[in-house]
Amino acid sequence: MKKLLIRLTGLMVTAAIVLSSSGIALAAENEGQEGGGGVKTEQPAEIPGEEEPDKAPAEDPAGDSKEEEPSKEEAPAKAEEPAAPAKDEKAPAEDPKTEDPENGNDKEAGSTVSRTVSVKFDKSNDELAQDYINHVFGKTSLRKRSANYESQLSKKGLEIYTYLRGEIEKIAAGEESSTELSLPDITYSAEDLGVENIYNAGFNTAAAQFNNDVDAVIKVLLQACPYELYWFDKTAGYGMDYGLSSSSNGITITNAVINLAVAKEYQANGNKYLVNTTYGASAVAARDNAMAIISEYASLDDYKKLKAYKNRICELTDYNDYAAANHPAYGNPWQMIWVFDGNPETTVVCEGYSKAFLFLCLNSTFQDKNIFAITVTGKMDGGDHMWNLVHMDDEQFYLVDVTNCDSGFSLFLRGKDTTQTFNGGYYIKVGDSQYIEYVYDDEYTDRDIATTDYSANQGPITEPVFTTDHSMILAGKIGLRFLVDFPENYDASSCYVVFTSSDGRTFRVDYDKSETGEGFGNKRAFTFYMNALELADTVTATLHYGDNKTTTDVYSVIGYITDVKRSS
Repeated sequence: MKKLLIRLTGLMVTAAIVLSSSGIALAAENEGQEGGGGVKTEQPAEIPGEEEPDKAPAEDPAGDSKEEEPSKEEAPAKAEEPAAPAKDEKAPAEDPKTEDPENGNDKEAGSTVSRTVSVKFDKSNDELAQDYINHVFGKTSLRKRSANYESQLSKKGLEIYTYLRGEIEKIAAGEESSTELSLPDITYSAEDLGVENIYNAGFNTAAAQFNNDVDAVIKVLLQACPYELYWFDKTAGYGMDYGLSSSSNGITITNAVINLAVAKEYQANGNKYLVNTTYGASAVAARDNAMAIISEYASLDDYKKLKAYKNRICELTDYNDYAAANHPAYGNPWQMIWVFDGNPETTVVCEGYSKAFLFLCLNSTFQDKNIFAITVTGKMDGGDHMWNLVHMDDEQFYLVDVTNCDSGFSLFLRGKDTTQTFNGGYYIKVGDSQYIEYVYDDEYTDRDIATTDYSANQGPITEPVFTTDHSMILAGKIGLRFLVDFPENYDASSCYVVFTSSDGRTFRVDYDKSETGEGFGNKRAFTFYMNALELADTVTATLHYGDNKTTTDVYSVIGYITDVKRSS
């Protein structure tokens, strides 16, 4: 996958501003430019009753003009009250909701504003989620965070940004669900609004400044922490609802709520403003579980460490047949998370298996520095597939297909079969006359693999190991047979194997109950007998040997049946 570099190519703002006290609406649309100080929007519609000085009605000296209709925001003057003095045309425009601080008598606003803005961003939700997961797992430094985006904001904008960023980080981590974010009240002083006295500024001025501040904050959030917004639906954008009130201290934005729309795949119960918290919470849990696995096997030699990783992944998850039947596209960032999250309900396809194995390898310290793993994509027996190649200490690549290891195939550090060749791919032998066909995508065609299995190149073994040979007994009792290879002249009398089926049943076979046969050499067969219902089980075999040492192998009965069907 290409390295993701987040760059804001543009921010489209479409604003629909409604002043509910008047019922008058204004639609405004602007294109924000990259690197600017924030998104600019049109001034909101004027609140009726707020007049410019040069628009004051002319006095009627004859006094016989038709009586002017009273303002909707002022009660009609009583007949017995004296007429108001003539207005000084040189005085500042009067805002009926903003009082002169010298007169005291502060006033509540009574006006509310609703506004919706859509944004344009050049990364998909899945790409942003992948970078967020990378950040949680410590795989990227997220260099963009070091930029001083906050310098683009006004003083009040910085207050809004600091609050919203804290809330967004909680939502991303699954600590909070609601994306209807209530802001603390914000008071704009005369200095904030660029006027000499607060009564020189109307609600329109304060509303326009607040709108501009929020627009700039959203733009900066998308630059400074886009990964935490992996759940944000940029197409639906964000909305605002707020009130306005005035006092001698300034004009206050009250009861402000910023509504950030949630992308459909991240919604809880289909609610546009609720995030399913299991996503963020599972990322943190998965990181802790994955790192615990790495720590658990840190002391093993390279080969055993890789094998332990393969076995543990097979224990942690199962194959999602339903998802696979719908041919999911690669690039789901949560596939790896669902392997390690500890939730048995979250199963995966090949992408999850291969990415989980890759993560464990990337974050491990191997004794030989030549060892590393990669993921590749292509076709397996004609179907889309993702698997791993591991570069070992002999400087050759070997196939590791954890997905199909979980289905019972022996596909760990395997080399290709040279007796079966074709253009563009290779075969892996899985039985006497059974082969699996692999074909790389074009970008991986130069990743050739060894012509022998890795284990064949390692010389005499020094400790007991499970071999890649498994078989089933179908005559009489149903049995699953594992072969263990013992070093020459090894005292195996105290060794035993414990079998565990996926329903929790365990069965122990001591060394003296194991079997040998013609051509077995130092190998011994340990057999687990099962009932018909357990044919669908995955069986884990744990060999106990030496001074409290163990090694495990996993086999799927249903995988064996699939293997037989494939070759028939």
